[in-house]
Amino acid sequence: MKRLFIGLGLSLAAVLLHGCGATRGLSDQLMTINSNTRWTYSLAGTVTLSSSLGGGTISLADTSSLVTSVRAATVKDANNVDCNVMERKFTLKLVDGRTVTANMRLLITQDSSGVFVHGLNNTVDDSFDNTKSVLVPSTANPPFKFLYYPNPAVAGSIISYLNPFGPTFSGLYSFTLNSTEKRVLVSVPAGQFNVRALELYEDFNNLRFKGTAFAPEYGIVGANIQGLLPDGSTISANASLR
Repeated sequence: MKRLFIGLGLSLAAVLLHGCGATRGLSDQLMTINSNTRWTYSLAGTVTLSSSLGGGTISLADTSSLVTSVRAATVKDANNVDCNVMERKFTLKLVDGRTVTANMRLLITQDSSGVFVHGLNNTVDDSFDNTKSVLVPSTANPPFKFLYYPNPAVAGSIISYLNPFGPTFSGLYSFTLNSTEKRVLVSVPAGQFNVRALELYEDFNNLRFKGTAFAPEYGIVGANIQGLLPDGSTISANASLR
């Protein structure tokens, strides 16, 4: 099974897909991130193309995917701290034969209290230019980094920052985990998981993960993603872990 740490969104109803394998997902402890882990999602939905691609809304072919992985090399944040680069690569195969790609990276660290974001680096392709990274500055509150996922991720966990990148790069971040202790059993191609409902908003990055099925030690199992890609196209798609 390919594990997931971070991902996208699908409604809990839509995530009830055919799956296989043993049931997982009873711990509130986050999984440990390293450069050997990789998470792959199937995507189903539509893309409204940017004007440079001719505009219009078009359906995704069933070969569309999101692959999340961690680069082996680290980069420095605004406080000269080494950060891992978590890549979130979209490969959107359109039914007319075209392909739209995007890589929406987060610069992260992890300790016993959770996963922190130190910056972002977005591009329309796989190129990586660290000079184009947007870093959390010393003037942000909190400075240099903000908590993205808490550990443990217990029922009722809530995180909210109005402008985590400071006033010059505004946009809400929020993490809201269902307050009920009861988990729901869902099945996806990767297997069966006991999950809670999560709402995850990266408004600073123009991404929202809605109706998300979340198992902390595996991550997001499925969700509905609404977002603006680096080229100006917008995506509305269900994602399921495979």
